Amino acid sequence: MYRFKSGQFKNMRIEFVMLRYAPALYRLVEWAEDKPHLARIVADFNRLRAALRHAPVRVACAGRNCEREPKWMTLPLDYNYDLLPSPYFWCDKHAPAEDVTGITQKLEIHFDVQRLYPAKRDRSAIHHSVLRALGIKKASRVTEQFALKFFCRLSHFF
Repeated sequence: MYRFKSGQFKNMRIEFVMLRYAPALYRLVEWAEDKPHLARIVADFNRLRAALRHAPVRVACAGRNCEREPKWMTLPLDYNYDLLPSPYFWCDKHAPAEDVTGITQKLEIHFDVQRLYPAKRDRSAIHHSVLRALGIKKASRVTEQFALKFFCRLSHFF
């Protein structure tokens, strides 16, 4: 996989950056998509995105006594309608009440949801929420070795 040679991620592997700095990596790849000399980073990024689709969710559904694996999350909104990283996770059977205000619609548990929100703070909230769903309590605890093992385990799923 790709190791950055310059810039803010110099000497970091893309797996580590994907788990630790996903919002910045998504912005970088959006910029790099039309640059032929950066095709390798885009290809490796897309492989990691595909691998994350198979990542097991390690949190419980917010439905009462539900033991199904959540596939959706909702995030609360603050008074400025910014997302807060305190998600509720939902399976296909359960969902928040229709008349609840102050939360987002159901969002897929995946880093790709960041693309729906242009604000840096919202992207960060989604990043931390998805990490929590994957069983990673704090992004600061992600090391390069941890990221390599994490994606290696995912490669066994497909």
